[in-house]
Amino acid sequence: MAIKKVLIETIIITLFLLILVGNVSAMDIKDLMNCKDDCADIKTSESRYCLNIYDICKIEADKIMVECSSYTKKEKYTCLTRYRTELKICNDAKRACTKKADSDFNRCVKICLYKDKNITCNNGRYKAGDVFLQDCNQCECLFNGRTSCKSSNYCNYQNISTNRLTCENSSGLYQQLCAGSLYSMKCTSEIYCQCSGNFDYSCPENYTCLKDFFLNNNKKGQFAQGWRKLPEIRIGDVGICVKNPVLNNCGDGICDNLVKDGRVGETYKNCAQDCTITGENTNNKAPTNSSDILS
Repeated sequence: MAIKKVLIETIIITLFLLILVGNVSAMDIKDLMNCKDDCADIKTSESRYCLNIYDICKIEADKIMVECSSYTKKEKYTCLTRYRTELKICNDAKRACTKKADSDFNRCVKICLYKDKNITCNNGRYKAGDVFLQDCNQCECLFNGRTSCKSSNYCNYQNISTNRLTCENSSGLYQQLCAGSLYSMKCTSEIYCQCSGNFDYSCPENYTCLKDFFLNNNKKGQFAQGWRKLPEIRIGDVGICVKNPVLNNCGDGICDNLVKDGRVGETYKNCAQDCTITGENTNNKAPTNSSDILS
């Protein structure tokens, strides 16, 4: 309700000024306010979904805490470390989900303002407000007719989480990404199921071994060279296991790379049958206007 109240007050002031200069009709105002009410409803629904997912995750983490109470001192310490790791995964997932809900709401409001302006990008392929995937970037068609792109940490794969048992049963390495000598080793805070490398680690079923990933917004090579298994075993050029998304239309020859209504877009990584590296259809490799992309 608070979101709607602030939104309506802001829009009323804006539209009143537009009426004074004769740019907006009464019907336009009604349509715009209805559109933005819909945006607020969608955000409320998405926020509720984030809380539900967190609650389910927290219940599973709390089961570990109950398990810890039955262990001796040394075993209990290891168990509590596992609990804290799982709880961090829950909190990180909730934070990312909430951030996405905020971003979706802001984009939805912009679309309401410009939906009848017929603004497009990339020679008319995308409409203003469209979000799409290209290579390992997530891009948006802006309301000035240009395209803005930014790199995705995990090449547009959304799910990198798995548990120790699933990872290790698939001959994967379950630990932080670490590099450096024994006395100057640096490790990520996140734990990954790692694959490939000198020991041919592998991923669980329906996962892909991804090497095109970023750490703290830096390409992995800038973070460290020579990954290691704790405490100090060189494991070579490992990747991380990412879960394959469900793509119902993959294989139809059309690169459906739009991100919409929670749907994952296709890329040459997750659907090479349909997409080229530039995001074009495999059955229509027309060149992309690269000068229209801002990084």
